Amino acid sequence: MAPLVQLWPVRVYESDFELACGLLTATELARNEKFRNRPDRLRHAIARGALRTVLGKKLGAHPQEIHFEIGPHGKPGIAGARMGFNLSHAGDWVWIASADGCDVGVDIERIRAGSAKAEIIRRFGSPEEYASFGLIPAEDRDLAFFAWWTRKEAYLKGLGCGIMGDPRASTVWTGTGEAKVIEDWTVLSLEAPFGYSGGLAVKAATVRVEVCGWSW
Repeated sequence: MAPLVQLWPVRVYESDFELACGLLTATELARNEKFRNRPDRLRHAIARGALRTVLGKKLGAHPQEIHFEIGPHGKPGIAGARMGFNLSHAGDWVWIASADGCDVGVDIERIRAGSAKAEIIRRFGSPEEYASFGLIPAEDRDLAFFAWWTRKEAYLKGLGCGIMGDPRASTVWTGTGEAKVIEDWTVLSLEAPFGYSGGLAVKAATVRVEVCGWSW
């Protein structure tokens, strides 16, 4: 059976800041205080607090009792738990994804206009991705670019290599909404709030995705 990936879209609200901070460790609180502006502090606190809440519920532990292990390229894991997880945040949203027994990567981005998108895909996309982007009508290129970007970012985060990997070595998007299977990974786009784009990568040949309602 295809593994189940659970996705928690968490809206960032100022009113949740103190609650989220109450779930963080002393190290995380110290890092939060280093952010210079309030929006960055708010997103960081909500993201870390929500991640600890999700993992605590799944593992039957208090959020502050979750102990992360950091992989060679900075990807966190949990000792002794066969569960992949990942988070991403942009604007007013935090996305958290988890999958029992397999690795996962997720990305959400705000859709922004710009004129350098073709050059970015030429430099960081595969030849097939660059060729596919060239066939997209000009009026659709902002949406197409972020569909490619979020898939690529989710895949690299799932691999655990992030920006250390070679983004040109894989084709995650060919101009359509169809999922791509890359060796033993499935990469797909996710429905996102208006003005955002989202991507998911799961180390499995087929995937089931469940969008979960959020509560603290």
